[in-house]
Amino acid sequence: YRKISINQLIFEMLTKLKATNNSKLVFPNQKDNYFNLSKPNNWLNSIIDMGSSDYSAAFKLTHDPKYQSFIPQITPHGFRHTHATWLFEKNPGILPKTVQKRLGHKNIGVTLNIYTHVSSNQNELLSDTLNQI
Repeated sequence: YRKISINQLIFEMLTKLKATNNSKLVFPNQKDNYFNLSKPNNWLNSIIDMGSSDYSAAFKLTHDPKYQSFIPQITPHGFRHTHATWLFEKNPGILPKTVQKRLGHKNIGVTLNIYTHVSSNQNELLSDTLNQI
């Protein structure tokens, strides 16, 4: 368990959501307890299944290539990867130790080896830096 920083928009959204229920939790289940850890995956799978079905029907009617495929499967852990990667990518000044603490890793190697993907932005930064040398 750890505390993490959130931006003002997320704070306001969570505060509004919290005000709609009579629980000490922001996301309570029907028994006013924590959800099973598999629940978010189930929700995402349902959304993806509905979207895939809609896209498939639209493709059959229109033969428009934009409806040929929906979105790839993603998990809440996939969002974690995206979040961590964006932290590094959007602000190269963020120290890896800061992201390590946010993610709750005991070892900085995990943070660096798993979450610091080489993106096209990183390749451009490298190229720009090499041109300045």
